[in-house]
Amino acid sequence: MLGTEAAVGFLTARTGDRDEQAAAKLAIELGGLPLALEQAGAYIQASGGSLTGYIVLFRQRRPEMLTRGEPTGYDSTVAATWSLAFGELGKSAPQAAGLLRLLAFCAPEPVPLRLLLQAGRGLPKGLRRPVAKVLKPLADPLATSDAIAALRRYSLVTPAGDKRVSVHRLVQAVTADQIPPGLREAWRAAAAAVVEALIPADIKLPGSWTACAELLPHARAGGLSLT
Repeated sequence: MLGTEAAVGFLTARTGDRDEQAAAKLAIELGGLPLALEQAGAYIQASGGSLTGYIVLFRQRRPEMLTRGEPTGYDSTVAATWSLAFGELGKSAPQAAGLLRLLAFCAPEPVPLRLLLQAGRGLPKGLRRPVAKVLKPLADPLATSDAIAALRRYSLVTPAGDKRVSVHRLVQAVTADQIPPGLREAWRAAAAAVVEALIPADIKLPGSWTACAELLPHARAGGLSLT
């Protein structure tokens, strides 16, 4: 991943658009991913558009924009690259594919592994059967470890230290976009449920504050409150 300063320099040079503020916003939106930055730059240059215009289109029509642009030096776009990885993962490691769907509805911040181990427990009643079927085995630490290992083979998660993993925000976005609409809300509800199950019973106790701080971004992503 490129830092914001390096990404801004790349985008302004690649597109000829000197709007550094817009370049910084786009760099953050794309999470500094080199392929996504090159793809955006190629599209802007080819279309004669601007960095600001691309941001507007990306926010409104992200799935389509991730298929556009012909990045120099890469064989395919972000969407095509990850679609292939998701397809292979679904065939070889369905539990890992399900885990990635769960992580897609967490925040981009590191996710504690204990949250993943909770995935098979405390699920809300009425969850769609395909979701529950995939998540239930993840209560087994070995199954979770195998799933994470499979995701790492495809570079879809990154170890974040202290028994945590992180997922790039674009991986989350593309994963969520590719879930059938009828199941998308079920996966969102499942992610919120496993986060909620880990929130300490009394968040006013000082001993709970570390756990609350770690869970806060994921709680917010699921529409939960820690107040």
